[in-house]
Amino acid sequence: MKILYITCILFAFFAQSVVSTSKDYQKLNVDYFNRARNQFAANLPVANMNELEYDEALEKTFSSCQTAQKEAENDNRVIMFRSDSVTEISFDREGEAQKLVNDNHVNALLYKLIFHSQITSVGCVQLDMECAYPGPGHNTPDVWRTTGMCFFDGPENAKIPDNFKRGKPATQCPNGRSEKYKNLCKTSKSSSGSLVSPAHILIAAVFIMITFYF
Repeated sequence: MKILYITCILFAFFAQSVVSTSKDYQKLNVDYFNRARNQFAANLPVANMNELEYDEALEKTFSSCQTAQKEAENDNRVIMFRSDSVTEISFDREGEAQKLVNDNHVNALLYKLIFHSQITSVGCVQLDMECAYPGPGHNTPDVWRTTGMCFFDGPENAKIPDNFKRGKPATQCPNGRSEKYKNLCKTSKSSSGSLVSPAHILIAAVFIMITFYF
């Protein structure tokens, strides 16, 4: 009975905090970011822009929209967005990537999160309920509320020029060129999310409770 009680607590937590995503949804997101990074690397140009891999562990980075909302105000690894208004990011004109690097307006800062050259993985979730974007505009209409979140690995407050190596795309790649994107570097398979999941912490706590309780 005691074990059943503790197990029910654990399942209740996961029912609220962990939302599984389909392989199609995972592929849709990682391909979207890699297409944008591929164009950015060609336009600037960047010699060491990594290809992103999908990391399911990053889906569990935050336990709720409210937690992510708070973290997104100060953490460059968090992106919140409205799924039905996402458009393709392209750099068709010469100098567009450099223009983005120099732009410090709010919308530009959001896009900049995607183009840090040395991040290697991303994980995304869909929200069951809409949630306000972080910052002062919490009372915005529903059309401006987020329905999805993505989390990147890497430094908390990295700026996109920090690790740029300018030059011909994919010519300074420790693991070689990406097989799918000609302007990106292949990522080491050993990479993984650097943020600690609250879910993982809870699992450890539950097992500690069981050990001492019995």
